[in-house]
Amino acid sequence: RPDTELHATNDKKLMIFQPRSTDGLWPVMKGESFGIWVNDRGPESYYAWADPAKVTKHLQEKRLRSAKSRRDSAHAEFPLAHLRDPKTLPCYRPRIAFRDVSRATDTRTVRAALLPPKVLCANQAPYFLWPAGDAKDEAFLLGVLCSVTLDWYARRYVETHLNFFVLNPFPIPRPSRSDPNRQRVVTLACRLACASPDQLKALWNGKSTVKSEKRNVAGLMKSTRDLKRVASRASSRKTYAAVSRTSARKAAAVASREV
Repeated sequence: RPDTELHATNDKKLMIFQPRSTDGLWPVMKGESFGIWVNDRGPESYYAWADPAKVTKHLQEKRLRSAKSRRDSAHAEFPLAHLRDPKTLPCYRPRIAFRDVSRATDTRTVRAALLPPKVLCANQAPYFLWPAGDAKDEAFLLGVLCSVTLDWYARRYVETHLNFFVLNPFPIPRPSRSDPNRQRVVTLACRLACASPDQLKALWNGKSTVKSEKRNVAGLMKSTRDLKRVASRASSRKTYAAVSRTSARKAAAVASREV
């Protein structure tokens, strides 16, 4: 379920825009703070900074109110024991966020990324809550959201914002866990979203071993090489096609002059 964390206007009092030092502060990310398979574009792209002690207290109170007062709240789907534990706040773990401001004329319309833990999201960067499912489900969703196929579909409906009412009806496939295509999407999404063993360990909820982390990092490097080879072949095909079109035009021009 998509949700928002901090509102740029209503929660402005919790944000620090020009801190003298960022020690002990958490970044507040906006849509431009991340991109497809890029989970952090650096401090210059942040919306603001915030004191984690103040913000987490505010977020804990906010989600308890939301779960009690709104039946359609995503927080209401979680067990009460989960909601009462401040350590279960989404900001303490990696999560998928996406850009709210988007247009069909942009190079990509859906821009999602796996954000690292201990970062906050302004309303320009909604994120996904997971009342059910596990890390593999998140990885599969991330892979689908970052696919060109879904982006093609989104361009038919997105105008200036990727609103929740536009996002919710997206045709996200739901293959079985044993489906090889689903497993392949999960594997590739993990490799592309995680640039280090620490990120991989966080995504898999700390269940991976040192050996599995080494294998995944090796797989990440292999995946990168594979992507480069694919890009190289695609570039060669484009060059060949361009030369063929040029040759055809020249042949047509010569034929027209002879006539």
